[in-house]
Amino acid sequence: MFNFVLIALASVYAQEKCILTDRSAGKSYDFTKAMQKTIEDGYAFHKELYGTHAYVSFCKPINGSKIGCDKLKNSFAIYKYDDGRCLSLGKSQQIMGGSDPYVSFANGDKCDLGRVSSASVGLNCEKEAGVGEITYYRFNEFCLLNAFADTDAVC
Repeated sequence: MFNFVLIALASVYAQEKCILTDRSAGKSYDFTKAMQKTIEDGYAFHKELYGTHAYVSFCKPINGSKIGCDKLKNSFAIYKYDDGRCLSLGKSQQIMGGSDPYVSFANGDKCDLGRVSSASVGLNCEKEAGVGEITYYRFNEFCLLNAFADTDAVC
């Protein structure tokens, strides 16, 4: 009985749609496949560079406990320092940019410099990328994560 309930819940969860709409351009992008790819961890894209990690999610906050960031519960973008500290880069998200779409994440935690952190992820149309991946990111001195991701969701 217990296994049946778990399977039924997973099936319902997997059918949820994740569509972001750029209201200014009138375009919608379907990230459902990206979110289903890592449904247990609750993030769509992840990249590691030089011991740091960038995690990005759409539609649902990242499950911080699955990535070693137990205190972060409502974040759509997380930066994990090489020493294991975690920083929320945004508790809200918005897609914009028209023909050059990007997702902006705002209302993050204060970083070491006392500034509110945020993130911006440029989305490149790449049909062979499938659901997508972060190809590059940089966390700068202004507490801003700039990233690029290839995905078929914006094609």
